[in-house]
Amino acid sequence: MIDKHLVINKLYKSFGKTEVLNDINLEIEKGLFTTFLGPSGCGKTTLLRTIAGFYDVQKGAVYIGGNLINDVPTHLRNTTMVFQDYALFPHMSVRDNICYGLKIKKMKESQIKSQLKKTVSYLDIESLLDRFPSQLSGGQQQRVALARALVMEPDVLLLDEPLSNLDAKLRMTIRAELRQLQKKLGITTIYVTHDQGEALALSDKIAVMNKGKILQYGTSQEIYFTPTDEFTAKFIGTTNILIGSVSQEGKKAMFRKDEYHIEISDKYKPGSGKLCIRPEMVSISEQDEGKVNTFKGEIIHYIFEGAYIRYWIKSLGITFIVDQYNPGYQGILEGEIFISLDPHKLHVLQENKA
Repeated sequence: MIDKHLVINKLYKSFGKTEVLNDINLEIEKGLFTTFLGPSGCGKTTLLRTIAGFYDVQKGAVYIGGNLINDVPTHLRNTTMVFQDYALFPHMSVRDNICYGLKIKKMKESQIKSQLKKTVSYLDIESLLDRFPSQLSGGQQQRVALARALVMEPDVLLLDEPLSNLDAKLRMTIRAELRQLQKKLGITTIYVTHDQGEALALSDKIAVMNKGKILQYGTSQEIYFTPTDEFTAKFIGTTNILIGSVSQEGKKAMFRKDEYHIEISDKYKPGSGKLCIRPEMVSISEQDEGKVNTFKGEIIHYIFEGAYIRYWIKSLGITFIVDQYNPGYQGILEGEIFISLDPHKLHVLQENKA
């Protein structure tokens, strides 16, 4: 039986006349790493803070472990949060910062020492215990803030863009460490970010948010390969979109745009729709290799990115963005070329299914 550890039911939230959360419904399984992903102002941080108890529930319900927590004070919810700015106490040592919550709970000194020892070993920060926040690097501060949250052994760990202040290389390192640690401990974790790559890399599941609503909730692969709406398709990575319709031609399903007919999976039914084509799913060649869905194109621009070349190609009445990996194998192409689209890698947003 699946354990729905955190359940949000018909949640609404407004600040004055501004509606921030609109009919939020979500069920998060125990032990999952879930990310709230969306642009600034979409409501993701408000939702996180409502779960934590920093904001009251105006309408709807929030449950943790089957218990309604709408009126439970923040300090009694057994949720902990790592803030974007870490919020470490500058006048306290690392040791005292980490143990602060345990002391507030009046835990025995022997238990505090045991919890501290276990937690700092997870994050490899034993050598930092007697330092103060001003003596720490950004990455060290982030680890201390995480330790302060983990030492409480929360039912739900809440992370509000905790990596945004780190440089790109350190962010990648901490990201990997965080995911490994979360898997090891099995703590139900909710992470807020606007960074699509971060969400895809970290998450068991992603809730894509926009204008106070959850548009899609699914695995990273589901969100990326089978978005349910145009916003999600465009917000997660890069996509090329053709507007047209699906029709049945014999035993084949075809997507029609103007005079172009593109074979697609037969799981799509006749009707209007939008064809989503990810940049890495387009094959390009100098010659027509006789593949299905091959069309003429013209390269109008390219950028060498090291691991791949990004091309801008005019074809099918639009300008495609195409990523070709392993560029050393084929070299950089220019001028007139051919593009090929694998029918089974194409995804259609159908208006009657939205």
